[in-house]
Amino acid sequence: YVADQYAIYRGQDASGGLRVQQWLINPFEFLRLALGSDALPKPDVTTMNGRRIFYSQMDGDGWNNLTRVKPYKDQPAISAEVIRKEVFLPHQDLPFTVAPIAADLDTKCYGVKESAEVARQIFGLPNIQAASHTYSHILLWDYFSAGDPAREKDLLAYYPPRPLSNLSFLDFLKNLFGGNKAWDSAKVAAKDTQRQTPAEAKELESKILSKYFNRIPRSYACAPFDLTQEINGSRDALQKLLPVGKRVGMINWSGDTLPFEGAITTARKAGLYNLNGGDVRYDAEYPSISYVAPIGAQVGRERQIYSGNGNENTYKRPGEDRYAGYLYLQKMVKLTNSPWRITPFNLYFHAHAGEDIMGLNALKQNLAFVKAQKNLIPMTAEEYTRVANGFYSTQIVSLGQHKWQIRNPGALRTIRFDKSSGKAVDFANSKGVLGQKYLMGSLYISLLPDISEAVIALKDIHTVGAYPVEETAYLIDSSWIIKNLQNSKKTLNIATQGYGSGNMLWHVPMFGRHTIEVRKQGKVIQRNTVDVAEDRLLNINTAVTAPTPVEVFIQYP
Repeated sequence: YVADQYAIYRGQDASGGLRVQQWLINPFEFLRLALGSDALPKPDVTTMNGRRIFYSQMDGDGWNNLTRVKPYKDQPAISAEVIRKEVFLPHQDLPFTVAPIAADLDTKCYGVKESAEVARQIFGLPNIQAASHTYSHILLWDYFSAGDPAREKDLLAYYPPRPLSNLSFLDFLKNLFGGNKAWDSAKVAAKDTQRQTPAEAKELESKILSKYFNRIPRSYACAPFDLTQEINGSRDALQKLLPVGKRVGMINWSGDTLPFEGAITTARKAGLYNLNGGDVRYDAEYPSISYVAPIGAQVGRERQIYSGNGNENTYKRPGEDRYAGYLYLQKMVKLTNSPWRITPFNLYFHAHAGEDIMGLNALKQNLAFVKAQKNLIPMTAEEYTRVANGFYSTQIVSLGQHKWQIRNPGALRTIRFDKSSGKAVDFANSKGVLGQKYLMGSLYISLLPDISEAVIALKDIHTVGAYPVEETAYLIDSSWIIKNLQNSKKTLNIATQGYGSGNMLWHVPMFGRHTIEVRKQGKVIQRNTVDVAEDRLLNINTAVTAPTPVEVFIQYP
């Protein structure tokens, strides 16, 4: 038992500014001892097919911001176009979920002529999944929970009537507040910036903008608030920009990322998974695992799924454009992977990263860090949210000593056993198991796809951490998602799909020469032989890089 106030310390940093918190006890060790959880199976959302899940999402904030990055600023170009050319095109071996604000693409509201065309080009790329960041970019979700559009009437004078453009700060404010009661005071303040140093002018600019923007509960008010328009309407507007075969599958919550129950219900009924919130940090500035948010939150009868990592805004200090702070993400990725893997690897950013060279460079450095990792399985953000929802639907039933039934895992494919390096899957008495992998003293067990029920039986092994020989082949890890499997005594047929060059490691029942054939849409595109040593480990590499389904056929000796 831990008494209240004795589990987590909360206070201020040495300067009295930053709110700090830290576990006083080790929560992993406490719960392990209190619940006796070492021998219990745990649904795991960090891992699939033996590898750490990677996904990335870009929200549309700053889509139409005119970039200051050379040579694009001379065209001129919007920030989203810079991201298209500098991030999405060079990294087609990684998936990105892109969620524009629909009003930013609508010329009747806040779009410019380039807005929708850039979106169309981005969505046409094979590595891009479409999502919505709402229609008018809700900032304060609770403000609209009562569903009363008239409540916003007195605030309409503070909304920007037309898109921003590449103007001086004075003209910028005139464009922003022109025709509003707020303009007179803003105009006087803006003139003062002409007599300030650049640093003083920037500080005054920030104060002026916050004075007005802090009053509004959403970014745009081109029409009275309508929840259906925010979710269904934004979905339909974005769907028109997608190529045949693609769909808008998600909503990425905007603003304070605190949607009320009715908003999540509307999204679910519209066929949209939901993501965002949590603001996860764990690094030198936030040196405690207490800053790591859970998988999701219960909101009434609905569920919100949190992002695995914070976005670049969470790494800036208030009032500072500290773009390099985004590099703290790399520290968090390492800390949340060892000695326990507690989060997936989530790269989360906004379209305004293409506005400034420092922000763009920080994003590129994080992308280089992603490419340097050798144990990732890339997937779309929607695929991750389906895995996360599977955590909540999974049911575990004990079938006796070292044997469990796993029910309704959904898209969740990994069951973890901690402190189990001396255990292994008893395949003869298990059902629905794809493979197993040892990592940091834990045993990660991969389930077959699209099953509603599996049975996991464990057995003791004499060589700690070694992979035992079985009569059937089993997966150790894969950088591509296994979609289907047909396993016989002579052949192994694998349907798989992923991003980048595919790599799979299998444990096969016999050593010797194996023939590997990769087919795409029925056509053989790769054929080679591999000599498997006595450890019976078969490493398969495929040269296919597009996210297209392929079949891998393995012929045993």
